[in-house]
Amino acid sequence: MLPREIFDELYTFLQGIDEYVSSFRELTSPLDEDGLTDLLLSCLDASGRMPPGLSYPAAKFTQRVGEICEDQGYEENFDIRLEHERFTKLTEGLITQADFLIDLNYSNTSCTDQDWRALYYIQAKKPRSLSLSAKIPYAAEQGKNIATLREWIGDEGVKYAAYCRPAVLGQSTDATLLAKLSDCCSDPQDYAAMEKAGIWINDGTAVTVRDVLMAATKGSNPIAQFIAMHYRAGIAEGTRRFAPDNDSAEFDLLDRLSRFEDAAIKTVWSLTDVAGKPANRSIAKIVVSVKGPGPKPVLKSEGIKLI
Repeated sequence: MLPREIFDELYTFLQGIDEYVSSFRELTSPLDEDGLTDLLLSCLDASGRMPPGLSYPAAKFTQRVGEICEDQGYEENFDIRLEHERFTKLTEGLITQADFLIDLNYSNTSCTDQDWRALYYIQAKKPRSLSLSAKIPYAAEQGKNIATLREWIGDEGVKYAAYCRPAVLGQSTDATLLAKLSDCCSDPQDYAAMEKAGIWINDGTAVTVRDVLMAATKGSNPIAQFIAMHYRAGIAEGTRRFAPDNDSAEFDLLDRLSRFEDAAIKTVWSLTDVAGKPANRSIAKIVVSVKGPGPKPVLKSEGIKLI
């Protein structure tokens, strides 16, 4: 779906962010859940100050993709644009039940029947320790609210991000776990991502970190793999893509909720006194657009956008 060179660069960039953010789990005074989320989102900012120690920052990624486009004869560069906005914690608890939103988009003006969009609310969780047996700290009331939200926007509309230790799989000596993942993961690029990953996107049914890893490729994936695999052909398990003219009521409501329309908020929560504003976390929005005819696509991304 994307040119291989661009896909590989996107994958490498996202893996670097995962490894960087996960490393903060091992500090003597590690960041809390909100701090890890803020750090994750700051790594996507190509215009702001680079987080210290990040080996492959967004600005360098943008430059590299531009070089690839030029070398391969693409007519336009791939670039990243980011914006930030803050909102109140109250609205997260009342409406989104999530720390951030991932918004993925693909459009091809020469073949519009290939266009799609994917939206996910992401609830971040920091396991209680660094071990495989560490429990995921779910909140009972929040779980009930997420179940209600999923009734309206579908089970795949809400995901969890587990902030595990860096290379939690690569450091494991659990033979059963390693054998399972080796058997179920045929792509060396994906397995390498799993070995290095610390941030795992999952469905929220896992009790422990080991459960998260055991569900790999079956609804649980490193964040780099989760985002990147949307830009491959086919629909991966645990993901979904919608065409712009789709008639899915779930996607329509999720789209309107992502823009915090009062009518959509009231549909789900029957709230009458909450303004249409998102939660206090920044919202990670990743947009990739492919334009133009020909064997070598004209590639332009409106970017990774935090709104």
